[in-house]
Amino acid sequence: MGKGFVEYSETVGKILANLQALELLLRRYLYDRSDPPCDPLERQLNDLALGDAVPENPLTDWSTLGQLIDRYNGRVAQLRPSLAVDMGVVAVRDALAHSRVWLPEWSAEPDAPPVLLKFTKPSAGVAKVSFMQVASSAWLETRIRMLNGEIEKVVVAQREL
Repeated sequence: MGKGFVEYSETVGKILANLQALELLLRRYLYDRSDPPCDPLERQLNDLALGDAVPENPLTDWSTLGQLIDRYNGRVAQLRPSLAVDMGVVAVRDALAHSRVWLPEWSAEPDAPPVLLKFTKPSAGVAKVSFMQVASSAWLETRIRMLNGEIEKVVVAQREL
């Protein structure tokens, strides 16, 4: 693999970890502030075994990241609007989850960063490009900083609101 792809792979791992941390923090915030309150957890999530049954609550439901952000923002926007999470987080997640990664070694510049391409659902045999981004180190590092800032908002909200 070229240098650009190696850098991409390492940085995407950091972004993925930040997205997972943000989702867990959002779920925990919503769990702690459920109305009516959720039943206390009988066991920690890391103590569960395959096949265990658990009650549905913000920690276990199938809400998407966008839905979690909407619910969280609905609560904090009235208390402290500056702690609302930017919905742009969902676009980052979708870009990484649903894009095709065009590897530069297939082009004339094998050390160039990959290009992320996302397509619409085909209609009449045609798909359109709906997202295109050179996954440069600068672009990826900006996403990490953005996610760190959004995570910090939820940490502050959990502590203060």
